[in-house]
Amino acid sequence: FQPLKYFIRQRQIKSLYRQFLKTAKNIQDEDVQRDVVSQIKGDFRRNLHISDAGVVAALLQEANRSLKMVTDMTTPQSSENSSSWIKSEDQSDVRGRIGTGWPWNSS
Repeated sequence: FQPLKYFIRQRQIKSLYRQFLKTAKNIQDEDVQRDVVSQIKGDFRRNLHISDAGVVAALLQEANRSLKMVTDMTTPQSSENSSSWIKSEDQSDVRGRIGTGWPWNSS
């Protein structure tokens, strides 16, 4: 007889596994995609026998971080929508020019 938490955890693990595979399908480079899918399957198989709740929780946290990394690999970073000030075209912005405004102005 398994407690309810066990079945909930199993569902979380299966869902995470499916998310990994779905996200990996979006990797453009076929060789990289094949390697990532192979690593995902290997990691899940390697940890299949673990039953300690604390270890499983730690592995799930690590897997969620890894999923974010894989998701970032597949999401194109648009420089047009960037909120970075580095490529800003604002001519009135004097960032980086120390001493041009109050209290440095000479009146």
